[in-house]
Amino acid sequence: MKTKFKDIMFAKNFKTLEATYDIGSKAKAIASLAKDRIAEDGEFAQVHAGNILIWMEEMAEQVDKALSLQLNEEK
Repeated sequence: MKTKFKDIMFAKNFKTLEATYDIGSKAKAIASLAKDRIAEDGEFAQVHAGNILIWMEEMAEQVDKALSLQLNEEK
């Protein structure tokens, strides 16, 4: 994710931003795991892991956009 934890640490609505950031971090971790599985597993698993990778990367991007918007509103 482009947004770093230090970017949200002192924000006015830290609790909301932290929860959102956690979602993005978990999505990135799942995407990374799926990426690793694509290289290791059979064809069906590769298709399934490929879908998960795409979904989690999209989720992380959306979280990043939400964090960025919220942080920019506070400035």
